[in-house]
Amino acid sequence: MVNDVRNYSSTTREMFLLGAADTAATSISLDSLQGLPTAPFTLILSAGLTAEEVVLATAISGSNVTIVRAQGGTTAKSHTAGAPVLHGLFGGDLQEFQDHAQATTGVHGTTGALVDVGSNQVLTNKTIVGADNTVTDLDGATALLDASVTNAKLAAGIDADTVSGHKITPSATAPGGPAVNDIWIDIS
Repeated sequence: MVNDVRNYSSTTREMFLLGAADTAATSISLDSLQGLPTAPFTLILSAGLTAEEVVLATAISGSNVTIVRAQGGTTAKSHTAGAPVLHGLFGGDLQEFQDHAQATTGVHGTTGALVDVGSNQVLTNKTIVGADNTVTDLDGATALLDASVTNAKLAAGIDADTVSGHKITPSATAPGGPAVNDIWIDIS
């Protein structure tokens, strides 16, 4: 059941089976649907009894609930009419949060690894706001003099040939007489 989407509600009350359900049943009838969320959601059949079983409710029609049996490590069991039923959490709900917190791939719709400090990655379609971010170890020749960096992609007052308004002049030799406020970047 890991990573199945399930809905939750805080307003359900204890419910009871209207009829018996054997181990092959794929639907159950409940005496009340008060406060249940939209399917899918978790139900605990024979809650608190030795026959307790976690099921996934996938649809509701009238008082009938379509279920997928034996969830969360439980096994399909027979349940008597009048057996208590709860909408609630089970171990798998909590484990998913832990698994997600530890995951480094395949979360939030990503394919591959999340952005981290330990791997080389290419970021595309990202906007970096200079005032809120620090970018270090840039290769000036690559990052600032790249022909794909256009003035339209840079903040006001900065163009593709400047850093913070200071002119960048690519050259293989040191300038003969730099002017005040010139910045020399050795790109050799």
